[in-house]
Amino acid sequence: MTNPYQRPTQAQNPYGTTPYGSNSFNLPQHQGPYLPLNQKNRVIAAVLAFFLGSFGVHNFYLGYNTKGLIQAGLGIFGWLTAIFLIGFLVLAGVSLWALAELILIIANVGPYQTDARGVPLD
Repeated sequence: MTNPYQRPTQAQNPYGTTPYGSNSFNLPQHQGPYLPLNQKNRVIAAVLAFFLGSFGVHNFYLGYNTKGLIQAGLGIFGWLTAIFLIGFLVLAGVSLWALAELILIIANVGPYQTDARGVPLD
């Protein structure tokens, strides 16, 4: 007599795999919660950070939109107020921030190992 509350064994399972395993219905397995086609390129992010870092373009590319908006706003404010000399201080600060992020992108450390969705950079 079989116990109705007992876990089914391999012989009792018509699908050929354990119902509690990672692939109980023989679905295709992925390496993570992403598709490889969605990967962002580390070299492109580094080039964007180098040339347009004070406007946060690299953060927009990687999906960090809030950080990109802050950098873009500070960059635009810096250029608009450069005539009053205060803008140069703002631009210097934003440029140092972008340089630090460029180093993080190249070194593959911190939040720049992945994009905003958690997909590793290619």
